Amino acid sequence: MFIDDRIKENCVAVGTGDITLNGAVSTYFPFSQAYNNAQCFYTIVDVAAGQVEIGLGTYNTSPNTITRNTVYRSTNSNAKVNFTTSSQVVFNDIPKEMFSVTAGIGLIPIGNSSGTLDSSWAPATGSGSGNVTGPSPSTTDAVAAYLDATGEKIRNTQVIIHSAANDKLETLATLSGWGSPTSTGTVTLDFDLHDKYTLNFTGNVVLAVTNESIGQRVTILRTSNGFTETWFSNITWANGQQQILPPGGWAVTELECTSIDTYGNSYWQEIDRASSISQGIIVATDGSTVTFNLDNGTIQQETLGGNRTLALAGTLTVGR
Repeated sequence: MFIDDRIKENCVAVGTGDITLNGAVSTYFPFSQAYNNAQCFYTIVDVAAGQVEIGLGTYNTSPNTITRNTVYRSTNSNAKVNFTTSSQVVFNDIPKEMFSVTAGIGLIPIGNSSGTLDSSWAPATGSGSGNVTGPSPSTTDAVAAYLDATGEKIRNTQVIIHSAANDKLETLATLSGWGSPTSTGTVTLDFDLHDKYTLNFTGNVVLAVTNESIGQRVTILRTSNGFTETWFSNITWANGQQQILPPGGWAVTELECTSIDTYGNSYWQEIDRASSISQGIIVATDGSTVTFNLDNGTIQQETLGGNRTLALAGTLTVGR
């Protein structure tokens, strides 16, 4: 239902018939500016006679009238007023029935196993009971926030309702279980299902994500088994350096989704990391060539048994 600002007109409504509009009151706008053969809320007042009617009507462009369809309240026992004079004013207003949620302002109701809510949660308009019934199958204590057959909505809750294709609630709760998908090729992490994943590589892996939410924190534990990993885009790494996955070792990374752009691309910030790379002193293997593998640790030693060629291996990064 569309509501516009400062809509108020002089009018005539003799008896219980249509309201004939006679032009906007000074500094206000006519109904024709906001409506075109469409439903509208109206409040019509006859000050001289002490008569008032609040309802839902239909604005007609030709003739320039409002048909009085449903009366919410009136001075005639909430029925159509039989206006006795030929001069009234009518304006666009929102009836209190549209705000008649009484079971807890700012809260969201829960449904029973059939998805039906108590009638006090929704306004009873016209001849309807006001009950809202959820889609089947429903789950006991499941959150109900949807449009039912009568067009009623439940909105503005203390949790965020994502109404895109990946409907879900964003709360302070987190998912407790670890996801363990097949870990080779492209591995898509679905953050509707889990926010913690453990990956035991059986081949080279390319990571991808879906159904992420702004503010969602995720933890990804990987065991390389000698295979490589390629991360999804738009990650801001701590100190500007991507975490190293040790060959044959493990690494765990915690990320937070900081934003999602209009094209659906998500952006991430590294929060924490750990790995199996030792922080102690690693003893290299002596030979004609002594190779220091930096993926095993950054502090290494070797007692040379003769002239040797020294070499570096592993992931080399600036400042390491």
